[in-house]
Amino acid sequence: MCKESEIVPGQNGVFARENLIKGECFEWGIAVIINNYDINATELLYIWDSNNKKTSATLSGCALFYNTLGDNSNVRCVPYHNENRYEMYALMDIPKGTELTIRYDSMNWRETFKELNNVIRNKDN
Repeated sequence: MCKESEIVPGQNGVFARENLIKGECFEWGIAVIINNYDINATELLYIWDSNNKKTSATLSGCALFYNTLGDNSNVRCVPYHNENRYEMYALMDIPKGTELTIRYDSMNWRETFKELNNVIRNKDN
C-alpha cells in the first residue's frame, strides 16, 4: 500500500499490508524498457542492464514508490532482465504497517542519488 513515507517526509512510500515472512515473494510486475535515456536525469527509473547504463526501465505496481535505507533495506527487488519483469522479496520478517525499502543498486554512482546518499549516511550516524 502506498502512503506518505515515514523515511522521506512529503514523498510516497510503500507499506506492508500484512505481515511478510522472510523470503516471501509479495509483489511482482512488468518492466517497460526505455533505451538511450540519461538515467542521471531522474531518480524514478531503474537501471535495467548492468552492462549498459543507458538502458533503464519503469516498473508496474508500487515499484516506483519504494524508498531506500541502503544496505539496511528490508526488501530485495529481483529483476528478470530477459523476461522484462521483476519480483519483490522480504529480506526479513516484516510486520504489517512497516515501510518497505529496497537497496538502489545504482545509488553509489548515479549523480541523481548524491543527496540521497548523504541522507542515508546521516541516518546511520
